[in-house]
Amino acid sequence: METGQQQGSSNQVWQLHDPSIRGTQATASDTLKPPGSNTVLPHSPSQRSIEKAIAQKFATLGVHPKTTWRTRLDQFMLNEGPRALFLCFWGLLQLLIFYLSFEIYNRSTHYTQARSVLGITLGISRGAAAVINFDCGLILFSVCRNLISLLRSTFLNSIVPFDKSIMFHKAVAWSIVLFSAIHSVGHYVNYYRMEKQTEGTENHKSAQHLAIFSGPGFTGHVLVLILFLMVTSSVERVRRKGFETFWYTHHLFILFFITLMYHGAFCFVRADTPPYCKSSPGSYKFVLGSLLIYLLERTIREIRARKPTAISKIVLHPSKVVEVQVMKDNFRAKAGQYIFLNCPDISRFEWHPFTITSAPEEDYVSVHIRIVGDWTTSFARRLGCSFDDEQQFWIEELMSRTRHNVPSGSTMTLPRVLLDGPYGSPSEDAFNYEIAVLVGAGIGVTPFASVLKHIWYSVMQPTKIITLRKVYFLWVCRDRDAFEWFQDLLIALEEQNLSDFLEIRSYLTGELGADELNTILMEARAAAAAAASRHLQHKQRSDSKEKADSSGNTHFHQTDVHDALSESGLDRDAITGLRSPTYYGRPNFDKIFGELAQAHPPEQGQVGVFFCGPKPLGKTLHRCAKKYDFKFHKENF
Repeated sequence: METGQQQGSSNQVWQLHDPSIRGTQATASDTLKPPGSNTVLPHSPSQRSIEKAIAQKFATLGVHPKTTWRTRLDQFMLNEGPRALFLCFWGLLQLLIFYLSFEIYNRSTHYTQARSVLGITLGISRGAAAVINFDCGLILFSVCRNLISLLRSTFLNSIVPFDKSIMFHKAVAWSIVLFSAIHSVGHYVNYYRMEKQTEGTENHKSAQHLAIFSGPGFTGHVLVLILFLMVTSSVERVRRKGFETFWYTHHLFILFFITLMYHGAFCFVRADTPPYCKSSPGSYKFVLGSLLIYLLERTIREIRARKPTAISKIVLHPSKVVEVQVMKDNFRAKAGQYIFLNCPDISRFEWHPFTITSAPEEDYVSVHIRIVGDWTTSFARRLGCSFDDEQQFWIEELMSRTRHNVPSGSTMTLPRVLLDGPYGSPSEDAFNYEIAVLVGAGIGVTPFASVLKHIWYSVMQPTKIITLRKVYFLWVCRDRDAFEWFQDLLIALEEQNLSDFLEIRSYLTGELGADELNTILMEARAAAAAAASRHLQHKQRSDSKEKADSSGNTHFHQTDVHDALSESGLDRDAITGLRSPTYYGRPNFDKIFGELAQAHPPEQGQVGVFFCGPKPLGKTLHRCAKKYDFKFHKENF
C-alpha cells in the first residue's frame, strides 16, 4: 500500500493514495509520514504563515491589530458574552432580592420583637425564602419549549441565550438547593432560640418539636425531601440508567409548588403592629403565573403529540443506527430542528429528543437513532430489529411499508409513535451566516443532514435568496461504516458541482484492521480493473491508432491506463465513495480554523461554527472558534 502525507502539523492526518482506489499514479516518494513531521505542503500553510498572512491583511486594509485585552474582550463577548451577562444579571437580581428582604426583617420597626428573639437569622432565613420564591417562579419558563422556540426566532435571541435553556434550568435548580439549605439552617437556629426563649413557660416547645410538628417545620421537611428526590434523580448517570425514575420524581414539582404555597401560611413570624400575620402566603404570587403558563404549554404539547402518525419506512444503517421515517399531517419544521419521540408500546411517559434528519421540503419526518441504551434497544426490537448472540446488530425482516400499504405475508405490526415538536435548535441558525462550518462527530452529524438536504433542495428548486455563501462540512467518525449513513446525500450534493459553495471533509479516527484494509483494496482494485477493461475495450474498437504486435496482443501506453481509471469514475474515495478524500487521524482544528480565517477575513462576513458531538471535542472547537473570532454554536438537549 502506498500512501502520502496530507497535512503538515504536529497532529497529522493521513490519506490513502493507492492508485487503484483514487485513480492517481503513486510514486516512490509517497510514504507514510509519521506524526511530528515538519513537512508542510504548499497548499497547507503552517500556523506561523497563517498568522503572518492575517497580520499582512490587516496592514493592507489600513487596520491596526487590536490590543491584547481588547481582542480577548471581543472574543469573550462573541461567544460567552450573552450567556455571562445574562447569568450575571440573574445573580445580581438574586442578591438584590435577598438584600432587600434581609433589610426589611433586620431593620424594620414592625419586627422588633421577633428580631430580639431570633436575631440575624430572621433576616437570613427570610431573605433566602424570597430568593427561593423568585427562582421557583423562574424555573418553569426554562422548560417551556414552545415559548422558547417562539422567542428564539425574534431579536431577543441575540440578547438572551435561549439555546442554553436547559443549562439555565439546572443553574436555577442548584440555586434553589443552595438557598433552601440557607433557609433551613436559618430556621433550625430560629427553632433553637425559640426553645430557649420559652423555657419555663406554658408555651415551651423543644426545637425538635417545632422543626417536625409545627406547620412551617413539617411542610419545610416535605419540601426538602421532594427537592432531594428531584435533584438526585436528575444526575446524568442516574437519569440515563433509569429515565422513568427521573420522569416520575421530576413531576413531583407539582406537589412541591402546592406545598410551597402552603408553607408560608402559618404565621411563624408575627409583626409588632397589625396586621400581625399576612392574610395569605406570598409564594403563590411568584409560582402561580409560571405554573399556569407551563400547564398551558404541556396541554399544547399533548394535543399536538396525539395527532395521528404512521411509520412509513425503516432503514437499517451500519454501526447500530436505525432510520425511522414517519408520516404526520400538517407537520412543518425548519432545517436543524428536533422533536421528542414516544413509543407507547415501550413506555407511555418516556419522551426522547432526536434531531430531524429530513428536509422541510420532504413529506415525511425522519430521525436516525443510534442503539445505545435500554429504550433505544427496546424500540429497535419493536420495529423488527434484534441482537444475535454475539451482540451484532441485524434485522429480522425487511420493514418498508407505506402509509396505506402493508406488504402481503408480513406478520408484524409496526408500533404507534407520538411526535412532540418541532423545536428550535442552534443548527437552524446556520442560514443566518455568510460562512458556516458544520462539524459532526459520529451520530452527531444528524442535525446537519437536514441542513445539507435543505441546501440541496435550494439548489435544485431555488425559491428564495439565502445569506449563506459557503459551507464547510466536517464529519469525524471512528467507524468507517458510519460514513454510509448519509452517503447518498453527500454524493448527490457533490454531483451538483457545488465546490464553490460546499466543501466536504471526512475524517476517520479509528484504526483500520488488516482485514478491513485488504477488503477495501480488493474491492476497489476489482472495480478499477473492470471499469478500466471496459474503457480499454471501447478504446480498442474506436481508436484506429492502436497497434498490435506479431502475436495479436494489443499494447497500451501507461497514460491509457491512467485515463481509463480517471474516466471510469474511480476518482472517488474508497471509504466514503465521495470525490473529496478521507483524512486519516484526528483533525487539527486549530490549523483548519486558521486556514478558514485566512480565506474568509472579517469583511467577508461572520463565520459560524456549528457542532454536535462529545463534550471534549466541543471544548476544543469552542477554544479554536474563540481564537479566530468565529461564532460557536453547540447542540444541547
